Amino acid sequence: MPKELNFLLIGESGSGKSTTVNALTNFLKSGEFDEVNKTAESFEEVIPSYFTLPDPEKEGEKWEIASNFISLNERQEYGRSATSEPTGYCFTFGYDDHVLRIIDTPGIGNTDEVETDKRNLKQIFLFLQTIELLHGIIIIVKGDESKNLLQFKFCLIELLTYLHKNAVKNTVFCFTHSQIAPGRFGPGNGYNTIKSFLNEEHIKSVGIKLEPAINAFFIDNNVYRYFLAEKQGYPWKQEQTNNYRDSWKFSAKELNQLFKQLLKLPPLNLAEQTISLNSSRNLIVELSIPTVQLAQNIKKLNQEVNKIQNELDIAATKKFFLPIKAGIS
Repeated sequence: MPKELNFLLIGESGSGKSTTVNALTNFLKSGEFDEVNKTAESFEEVIPSYFTLPDPEKEGEKWEIASNFISLNERQEYGRSATSEPTGYCFTFGYDDHVLRIIDTPGIGNTDEVETDKRNLKQIFLFLQTIELLHGIIIIVKGDESKNLLQFKFCLIELLTYLHKNAVKNTVFCFTHSQIAPGRFGPGNGYNTIKSFLNEEHIKSVGIKLEPAINAFFIDNNVYRYFLAEKQGYPWKQEQTNNYRDSWKFSAKELNQLFKQLLKLPPLNLAEQTISLNSSRNLIVELSIPTVQLAQNIKKLNQEVNKIQNELDIAATKKFFLPIKAGIS
């Protein structure tokens, strides 16, 4: 009987999670670039996309490339998460006919406001409560990203706080856009940014250390865009096709290694570890609210008592009586 394997995709808005899911659909279906490129029927996509490419024949003009289907769970707005809520996509995995469920999630580190990230994280945590076993957490980062990623770092800390400490072993980083030169793939600015972040004092204790081929993998998920544009008649040059063929070969190998690495590890039992831990954490927070309010009321009452006591002391010194206020007996 097929075994279900669950993997959570987490990443900043625009990091390429949904594009990676579409690329993965084709990587798992076929091991050869030319086989997928041969006919439109052999190319698949599960999440709609929209992007533009420069028109090779008309300077300044663009080709609009769009999927021929829509999804109510996806939106296309610059700087916002394209995925609006966590969604699981299932594939047949090559190892013993396992069913591979990839959980695509709303992007974190949004450009609009912090509240959006909080809402998205809450949706992710609620979705995880429907899963018993989680086999891996795949954090998607743009390999060519050079900005600070401050808000994404905050969300990453929140995620690691929510998850059980054992989740660290099941966490890997997948760097997209990792073609650093034609035919060459590997660590870029995004890798260096995350590596520096994981060495910062407030996160170092978590114990994540980036190691290529162990918990850091590099892909070029734009090969999916190549196929979508090709099926819509975009005139790629032969040199570009050869370059994407190299991207396919390298990326398929990296993703294969990524899943093999995660499957070596025991899965996280969310019911016994993470979810119960988070429930306890929520209970403590809920209980702390009335406790804090009670402490504030006691402090305020003590201040009032001290104030009255001071007034009585002054009255005794000056030898006259304080007027009795209405309502006080």
